[in-house]
Amino acid sequence: MQDQSNSFGTDQTEMAEKASGRRRLVRGAMALAPLVLTLRSGGALAAASCTGAAKYLSVTLEGGGKIPGSLTVKSTDVCYTKVTVCEGNTEKLSTDPTSYTRLGAVQQNGINYSCDNGTINQAVAILSSQSAGSLV
Repeated sequence: MQDQSNSFGTDQTEMAEKASGRRRLVRGAMALAPLVLTLRSGGALAAASCTGAAKYLSVTLEGGGKIPGSLTVKSTDVCYTKVTVCEGNTEKLSTDPTSYTRLGAVQQNGINYSCDNGTINQAVAILSSQSAGSLV
C-alpha cells in the first residue's frame, strides 16, 4: 500500500511550483526589458538630437546677403537662420526641423560669398555640408 503523504512527492510539487514562479518572474522581467531600454535610450536620443557645431553661429550678413570677408567659407557650406542652439551645449544645433530655416548653399560671387537671401543685417548660422546633412 502506498503512503499518500509521501514527502518526496510534496517536495517535487513545491519545487515545480517554485521553478514555475521563477520562470514567470524571468519571463515578466524579459517582457519589461525592451521598455526599460526604450526609456533609457530616450535620454540618449534627446542628446543625439543635436548636430555638430556650426562653422559660424551668428554671422551678421552685409548688403545683399554678403558674408563678411574675414570668414572662411566654401560654396558647399549652407546658410541657416532662426537656429536653436542645444541646451547645455552652445556649440551644437537642434535637429528639430521647426528650430531652423534653411536659406540654401553659400553662393560665390567672384571673390565674395553670400547667403542667397538678400537680407541686410540678418544673423545666420553657416554650417559645413556635413553638419547641414545631419539636420535633414
